Amino acid sequence: MKLMNRYGRRWRAMCAVLGLVLWLGRIVDAENKLPIERAEHGVRPMPRVIVVPPPDRDVTGAAPLTQQWDRVVFRNGDILSGRLLRLLPGREMHWEHPEARGPLVFDPRNVLQIKFAGEDLTAGVATGAVVQLTNGDELRGVIRNLDGEKLVLQTTYSSDLAILRTMVQMIMPGASDGSILYQGPTGLADWFRSQSERGWSYADGGFVLPAGGSGVIGRDVKLSDRCRIEFDLEWRVHPFLLISLYGDNPENFHGNAYVLHLTGNSLQLQRGRVRGGMNMLGGGAMMDNLMQRGRMRLGILVDKDRRTIVVTADGNVVRQWTDPAEFAGGGTWLMFMGQGQGPLRISNLVVRNWDGQLDASVPEQPAGEDLMRLTNNDKVSGELRAIRDDRVFFQTAFATLEVPLDRVLRLEFATNKAERARRQANDVRAWFHAGGCVTIALEKIDERQLVGSSENFGTQTFQRSAFREVRFAIYDETARLPRSGDAWGEWGEDGN
Repeated sequence: MKLMNRYGRRWRAMCAVLGLVLWLGRIVDAENKLPIERAEHGVRPMPRVIVVPPPDRDVTGAAPLTQQWDRVVFRNGDILSGRLLRLLPGREMHWEHPEARGPLVFDPRNVLQIKFAGEDLTAGVATGAVVQLTNGDELRGVIRNLDGEKLVLQTTYSSDLAILRTMVQMIMPGASDGSILYQGPTGLADWFRSQSERGWSYADGGFVLPAGGSGVIGRDVKLSDRCRIEFDLEWRVHPFLLISLYGDNPENFHGNAYVLHLTGNSLQLQRGRVRGGMNMLGGGAMMDNLMQRGRMRLGILVDKDRRTIVVTADGNVVRQWTDPAEFAGGGTWLMFMGQGQGPLRISNLVVRNWDGQLDASVPEQPAGEDLMRLTNNDKVSGELRAIRDDRVFFQTAFATLEVPLDRVLRLEFATNKAERARRQANDVRAWFHAGGCVTIALEKIDERQLVGSSENFGTQTFQRSAFREVRFAIYDETARLPRSGDAWGEWGEDGN
């Protein structure tokens, strides 16, 4: 009997090993390459989906592993954890996994996404300005100078970037005088969230609420007595967002706070007191064609002493309210509540001190002129001549202005002079840990660097540790990430 048990155990072990070998054989061929099913239109995704979780023990099974792991998502939905060693577009990707005796070699044409383990090792240095390019890229760094040809941006993740001026859409310099109270988001840390299975999540530099979801997300951002709040709001179907201002309790969204209601094309303000109930403050406002636009930059300006709240959309004043009673806000919290049929996205959130000045007569930006928006909400149009020595030189119809860079809220470039970087073979989009992204024609990725080129700034080498993920096949509308691997969240019921 003991002999039979011993042989039985050996037989079961041999079957387990044989099963593992057969499984690996379906993934890796004799040269350790991923088999690709060919079709007339290119690579055809395989129907089978395999998720290989990160290993929790070393290859001997003797000790737990503490290292974090990268993750790759393939076209057919397969997800494999491990570590990226090297990727050469169109040739091969070398992947390490403790359960494999050597590096696995895959065809990179079947890769949709790689998420990197670890944190941003380039952090710790002030990133200064946010630069938005005409192709949708967003870069962070310190402005060295700008002239008629290029913008030079000093970064922590690469050497200086010399960006063609015609490729720059907007610069948000940031403030060095301490006026910024919060800028982000960069994650969910320090944010309060209500318990909900389909609540707010963080993805690609923004908070996302999926279709059919609901919930509250908020943070004590230390709202000041005179405060300016701005963020990009995106939606599908229609916007349904409630914003709680100056609350004192994250568990009570409407208590001791002002609540701004954005529903469809309608905008209303509600005054809430724990002991006084809820009251609508004055009349509402309508925003034409808002449901069809899908995106806007919403601004909220608050002056506690004057008890006024002003709302702007894309820089234009929509409505101003004045509370005839005492200021209702009892704290310094900012909270968002969303629900409805379509998804929502909040990004590029900036909370700063405000000097209380509001220019009600704001000219529209002519297509052939640059526009400078100051921290006091003044706006002037003309020609941005240069940025040097932390000063902006701006030519208007009546004078040349010399303005300290920390007094500038935003610089918007003339649209009739703009150019857009052309698409290139091997284009990927890489997302930074600190927010923003860059599109490059990828030449290689190794354990330390990403190398690629763009018409925006030429060939450049980036530190790999600055990135949290890379997306491939970014122009292929048929290449969709599975819901579990989609860092943008579930935009719609179909996962788009």
